[in-house]
Amino acid sequence: MKHIFSTFLKILIGLLLVLLIGAGLLLAWGAYRISQHSRQPLERWYSGAGSAQKRPIILVHGLNRSARMWAVADDGHGNGIPETISMVDFLKSRGFPNIYLNTFADTRNASLVENARILKMWIDKTKKRFNAGKVDIISHSMGALVARAYLQEMDLKDGSRVSSLSYEDDVANLVMIAAPHLGSPLADSIPSVMGWYAQRTLSEGGGPDLRRLNSLPVSCKVNFHSIIVSASPRKRQRWSPWWLLRSLVSLKAPIDGDGTVSLKSQDLEEASSFTKCKLRRHFRHSVNVRRGIRHRDAPHSPAIQREIFEILSAEGSGSGNEPRR
Repeated sequence: MKHIFSTFLKILIGLLLVLLIGAGLLLAWGAYRISQHSRQPLERWYSGAGSAQKRPIILVHGLNRSARMWAVADDGHGNGIPETISMVDFLKSRGFPNIYLNTFADTRNASLVENARILKMWIDKTKKRFNAGKVDIISHSMGALVARAYLQEMDLKDGSRVSSLSYEDDVANLVMIAAPHLGSPLADSIPSVMGWYAQRTLSEGGGPDLRRLNSLPVSCKVNFHSIIVSASPRKRQRWSPWWLLRSLVSLKAPIDGDGTVSLKSQDLEEASSFTKCKLRRHFRHSVNVRRGIRHRDAPHSPAIQREIFEILSAEGSGSGNEPRR
């Protein structure tokens, strides 16, 4: 009897070891695949003669992505998304051809302020290139937090060294697509993929830097647009290692929102206060995207692109001329 029990125990331990090794390899493979987004650096200018566009647009990507996500309508791995076009192509087709996009060197371990300083350099370059006093920013996910770090003059505290960002009143509109203002539960699921800084900052409820950002006063000179995304359930897919990894990670996904960021977390007013602004400065735009569009695909959604067109082309709405309510 002891021999049978001992054999059974050895088999059980062996199976557990195999499962652990398999899970580790799966996570490592997933981390490598996701990290490829940030290994496709891209800087590009777009311009069009005779455009009625009021201000040039800067496109700001999020975590583990690159500027390529704005220029190519695919899932980041070369797989096209049916019935979609890139944000760049959409904007150009709608009369907004003056665009700048660039790639952060690091979104996993660089702080929000470090990347906000880089964003400020992009803003200065864009103003000079197009001879403009202000720009509009369209951001996705963590990119919105980087833009907010500049607009809200977030401090960088490193031991005894304290340096601050100074907002220069050079942004008219900040459009935030599915931004995690209160973090995401998925950040706690894949720390090895996200890196220690991003994982800690984007943890559910927000890490120290995100809580610090949310405690800072907002700029009452900027129009903030929260594009709050609701996604339909995904179609059942064929089995693959990538599908398995997503399924395991999704066990901690929020029950609403786009599957990565909850509806509440996408709403800036749930994280920051606008009570000191005399005019209305925050605008909510709720968008339902079609089945198959995920968090990282949101900028390719036709519904979201149409909403952004309305924001950019509106004369009175969102101009800061409305009383706050």
